[in-house]
Amino acid sequence: MGDFNESSGVTESEGILIKLCRTTFLSLWSYPNVYKDQFQHGRTGDGKEICDLLVVCGDNIIIFSDKRCEFGESPDLHLNWTRWYRRSIHSSAKQLLGARRWIRTYPSRIFTDKNCTNPLPIDLPEIANARFHLVVVASGAKAACQSAISGSGSLILNPNVKGKSHVADDAIPFVVGEVVPENDFIHVLDEVSLQILLQALNTVTDFVDYLTRKEVFVRSGKLNYALGEENLLAHYMLTIKDGIRHDFDFPDNIEGVGIEDGSWHAYCNSDAVLRKNVADQKSYLWDDLIEHFIVHVTNGTLTHSTVDSLSQFEVGVRLMAKESRLDRRILADAWISQLDTAPDNQISIRVATSQDQTSTVYVFLRMPRAFVKANIGYAEFRRKYLSSYLFTVPRKFPKAQWIVGIATDSDYHPEQSHDMAVLDASTMTDKDEQFATQLLAKYKQFRVGGVRAKNVDAQEYPSANNPAGLVMQEPPRNATCPCGSGKKYKKCCRLA
Repeated sequence: MGDFNESSGVTESEGILIKLCRTTFLSLWSYPNVYKDQFQHGRTGDGKEICDLLVVCGDNIIIFSDKRCEFGESPDLHLNWTRWYRRSIHSSAKQLLGARRWIRTYPSRIFTDKNCTNPLPIDLPEIANARFHLVVVASGAKAACQSAISGSGSLILNPNVKGKSHVADDAIPFVVGEVVPENDFIHVLDEVSLQILLQALNTVTDFVDYLTRKEVFVRSGKLNYALGEENLLAHYMLTIKDGIRHDFDFPDNIEGVGIEDGSWHAYCNSDAVLRKNVADQKSYLWDDLIEHFIVHVTNGTLTHSTVDSLSQFEVGVRLMAKESRLDRRILADAWISQLDTAPDNQISIRVATSQDQTSTVYVFLRMPRAFVKANIGYAEFRRKYLSSYLFTVPRKFPKAQWIVGIATDSDYHPEQSHDMAVLDASTMTDKDEQFATQLLAKYKQFRVGGVRAKNVDAQEYPSANNPAGLVMQEPPRNATCPCGSGKKYKKCCRLA
């Protein structure tokens, strides 16, 4: 299939953006320099670039416009600022709004090449369900900003500055608010804040959640100013609302807040964050597994996958990629412990439920090659076993819609082989249900009760006495089983 989302002719700053985004969002969903075909009725010609980077993952569409403009060296700082703002931020905002408008109107006319011969290889979400996130990346003012106001060189956020007031006679240089207040919210990042955000929020779910909650917070009127995007991020990362998600949360009696410089530095150097970074190292094995599947499918080298097309395959990998960093830590721990504890002479299966996507269940299958008789094709046997097993999972996890199966042959190492299977349980027919019943009746190992469903108390910021940040909690015997069966735990997963 080849590498379908490479683009030539990118600038140095665009290259940095692309590299950061592919690390964060992974290669299957990041498309640099996409184009629109403005010609109709079969005419062809050079396409016009829509944006510098398009990220599509599920219902989320992130559009980036990158402009690097040198900040002027005139003695008139105000003049330098207004010229730079117009060339970088204002110009990028216009491109973003045009790109969003084109995608909404002509979603089938988006291409990865200038000649408009290669359509975007993955499906866009239904436009009515699409959530657009518009991001300006404006570079070139860092040194001038540091010289004028010190700090990191990151732009100041002030929501009270709106539209043309950015370049008014009384405009304050290096202060950005709402670029187009009457339209969709536009996030303005610079070369400092871009790297910090994409390194700290390095999954599509974490990044999109931040953009979404930031937009609500800024337009709520409660933010007076933030001395740099990174300091706003520090407050967000340290605030966990309702015990489950980050947010901007202030008492109702506070009318407005200002976020000072130094918050990000203090956050990064806190003991809790240092422990978090160590605990998160395990989670990057999940990223490696995603990229492993992507590379082999796009190169045409994943010969034993149970999915037959990129669009089918993309569903399973997208579900994996939509997991947050914290949930990847939980899932990677389940995956690794499965490989570490599985016996070498028999099949071993573990089922893990997603904390972020409550209707998604993962099945981890380890099948040692020694288990399969020499006269049976190992790869074909494992592929059919994994695919068949998924049909039995809804019996144990009736709330599951998406079931993603991942199979391997051995302990974790670079050369191990993998299969993937994906099942949408909501589409199971009566024939599928009969097939599951037959499997459960005929084969003892297909009875899903081999996997205990335990609650996982995941601490994003681990304590000193629990550096992994994961606490497995077995439910009380008479409690409802967490697998979703509706039975008491003692008569369900506890019997496994």
